Amino acid sequence: EGSDLWRRNADPFGTEDPFGAFGGPLMVCTRKRLILCLTLLGLWLGVIWGNSLLSGELSKKVSGFFGWLVNGFMPSANAGTGEAGHGLLRKVGHLTEFCLLGLLLSWLVRMTLKETRQHLWLPLLGGIGVACVDETIQYFIPGRACRITDVGIDTLGCALGIVIITLIVIKKNQKLKETKQLPLVF
Repeated sequence: EGSDLWRRNADPFGTEDPFGAFGGPLMVCTRKRLILCLTLLGLWLGVIWGNSLLSGELSKKVSGFFGWLVNGFMPSANAGTGEAGHGLLRKVGHLTEFCLLGLLLSWLVRMTLKETRQHLWLPLLGGIGVACVDETIQYFIPGRACRITDVGIDTLGCALGIVIITLIVIKKNQKLKETKQLPLVF
């Protein structure tokens, strides 16, 4: 049971989750959701920066393992084979890592801030900061390199995650308008 301090949007129906699973209720800030989001965000930052702490040789082996997994599901993909395939797999990995980061940052900002103009730029700014720290870590690791292109790919991935959350909220608001229920904050 959350108090008004932990709930950004009042629940007019007197129930915890009046709209079902994903769009609406997850944007209402309760103590449990905030703790869940912060925990997932902390764990994911650990994954991102933990990968950056791997040596170049070990990082290449991890990429090879994921290439092997992708090839197991889609043999025609030839993921991670050859120098070009290995590089592409790593860039897709960056994009995917930061897409999930964008989802989490966007969820956190939407739960905690009412100002809708901040829902787009604040998580993106956070994602850029994480990407810069990520590449700075790699600068000091043997066999790794700090690349501005990776910061760009990471930023693109983060933006993709933010767009996904925004589209979910827009879709949910359209459904709520049709049923004449209260919309979520866009």
